[in-house]
Amino acid sequence: MKKALTYLVNNLLKDPISGSALKVKDAHTLVGLESEECVYEIKEGIPIVLKSDKSYVEHYQLDAQYFDYFSEVPEAWKIENKRLHQNIISLGQIKEAKTLVDIGSGGGWLVKHVLKKTKATIIPFDISYDNIRKLQMLYPSDRHVGVVGDALCLPFKDESLERVFAVEVMEHVVEPRLFIKKLLGAVTKDGHVIISTPYKEKIAQSLCIHCNKPTPHNAHLHSFDENNLKSMVPPKGFKVQFRKCNSSYLMKLQIHRLLWFLPFRFWKVLDQIFIALTGRAERIIMKITRE
Repeated sequence: MKKALTYLVNNLLKDPISGSALKVKDAHTLVGLESEECVYEIKEGIPIVLKSDKSYVEHYQLDAQYFDYFSEVPEAWKIENKRLHQNIISLGQIKEAKTLVDIGSGGGWLVKHVLKKTKATIIPFDISYDNIRKLQMLYPSDRHVGVVGDALCLPFKDESLERVFAVEVMEHVVEPRLFIKKLLGAVTKDGHVIISTPYKEKIAQSLCIHCNKPTPHNAHLHSFDENNLKSMVPPKGFKVQFRKCNSSYLMKLQIHRLLWFLPFRFWKVLDQIFIALTGRAERIIMKITRE
């Protein structure tokens, strides 16, 4: 069993139902430290700490089978994502942390960055085993171990994580208030939760051909701004910081493509000027620090 998995089980994981600690029974099984009645599978080195009959679990497991989150994206999207990721990295103080968790890790850009640029251990966390397995194959490392689970039933011990990232995830979550509560419960004192989401998105809907009900595009269920995001954070014990990024004006005119070569520190100044002038941004990042 590799070092990262041993550390994960011994120090970070818990049974999401009972809250009790877990232990390794054998190479393929996790059990409760207090009772071996709670049993979870370890599949090819990946703990599957998931027990849920919620419909969204099946939806996102199928989603990972139908859509390839590791494929190349159009150049304009790639540059836009790069600028978003640069903002997230600058806010997240990644180099100061020893352990990071990436909720809804998708194509694994954060996994790649952490392994290349830091000495930290990175834990991608996803509801889909397929996505986590692909990441393990793409980025093998003793500092990389994935977990399969549900963020609304989070299998991490209270106040055990230094950094928790949820990049472009919360707009998909059925219960965003519960989502934030679970993430904040797992973060250490002086630790950070970093959440990014579309800013003031106007969610388009279509009539589903299968169920004949309105269905939101891209499975985006919620739209967020500073006010409704801050209302989900407890007023005491946490510090909240916002950064809007990716000016809608610059994106629409494709200026981000023309200035792809610009170092981030210069791009950030330009981006913030246009956001201040127009009030429009494509993304908002919320950084929550436990005090």
